[in-house]
Amino acid sequence: MVDEVQKTIRRTRQYWYADGFAEITIGLLFFVLGLIFLGQAHVPARSVYGVALQLALPVVFLLGFWLSRHVIRSLKERITYPRTGYVSYPKPSVRRRRLALAAAALIAVPIAGFLARYHPLPVNWTPLVEGLMTAVILILAGQGLKRFWVIGGFSLVLGLGLSFVHLENPDVRGSAYFYGISGLVIMICGLLTLLKYLRCSSAEEHQ
Repeated sequence: MVDEVQKTIRRTRQYWYADGFAEITIGLLFFVLGLIFLGQAHVPARSVYGVALQLALPVVFLLGFWLSRHVIRSLKERITYPRTGYVSYPKPSVRRRRLALAAAALIAVPIAGFLARYHPLPVNWTPLVEGLMTAVILILAGQGLKRFWVIGGFSLVLGLGLSFVHLENPDVRGSAYFYGISGLVIMICGLLTLLKYLRCSSAEEHQ
């Protein structure tokens, strides 16, 4: 009985991701962050454009995550809820968010430290840590959905691969390529999920 209740709770939480809007918006935000990092790699850090991009990065990051929640909710009200119904979700607690970030850090930092200590090759750790943290957060947020495990695994492999690529200005370019590529992949995954959702919900309406 308890297992059935837990399964029902998990399916209800998974419904938030049924339409792919979460991946589309987060993927778009990642892609924009990648463009900002790429811009930083092409302009002098102390130039007007360099300073502007440095200031834009935290603003876009924080404002983007705040806006994404409202954009997702608006899209659901227009497309998802009229098709397959409305589900009310409790707001995630600050404690839960902190636990997710702490879990990501607890996994990412020791692994990066171990590799830095025992791996003989010069490695750019920035994309590796970004990949680890992104993977952990995606998997924790995905409520057990397989596609979030796949995206999380891809983020980890991408970060690991970029850490061994020799780049000019490696920290900035590594972040640019990580956020740009992972953003595109997450967006594509979200779009495919949305197309599948629209097709399935349309079929249900005609039955």
